[in-house]
Amino acid sequence: AAAGSAATTPPTPPKKPTMAEQKRELARAALEQVPIHGWTQDAITAAAMQHPQMSLSMSGMLTPTELVNWIMDDFNARLKEDPEKQSWSVYQKMKWRLEQVTPLVQSGQWHHGMAKGLSTPFTTRGQLHEFIELVSPPGSSMAYQTALGGIFVATELHMLSDTSENYEATWRFLQERLDGLEGGDFSSIPVAAT
Repeated sequence: AAAGSAATTPPTPPKKPTMAEQKRELARAALEQVPIHGWTQDAITAAAMQHPQMSLSMSGMLTPTELVNWIMDDFNARLKEDPEKQSWSVYQKMKWRLEQVTPLVQSGQWHHGMAKGLSTPFTTRGQLHEFIELVSPPGSSMAYQTALGGIFVATELHMLSDTSENYEATWRFLQERLDGLEGGDFSSIPVAAT
């Protein structure tokens, strides 16, 4: 080798995304298509076709039901992993979670997503249970957590028919139910299986 010449190493090729990373990216892209195509394979296919780093064959990695399950798991993970959100009140956590589905409610698709979730009842129940554990104050009793589950589900259903500006009636409904729970008034609290 000539003096002064340095050996060069070839550049490292970019790391190829894992299958789980590709599936997560497909799910995120598919959610943008749900308001147009509904909770269908068409939404997932459109996402794969429009994403610059995906191919059409990747649309087979995810079913509509798996997309609903993914979104629920994603909401729980985002709530669990964000230190700021962990310090929020029960009301703030529940409101944040409901706000995540606002575009789907507005497009008339969230009730279909909720119905798809019922096709995997054990998974959905586990996701709701995890969410309630995440929003519950430390040391909460099972009765308190069950009441929170009922409040959340009732508020989510209320949101589907809310026509008030910025869902103000839904937020008021949520706050009133939580105030009732804190005040010991269980008469107006629906019960949900968590």
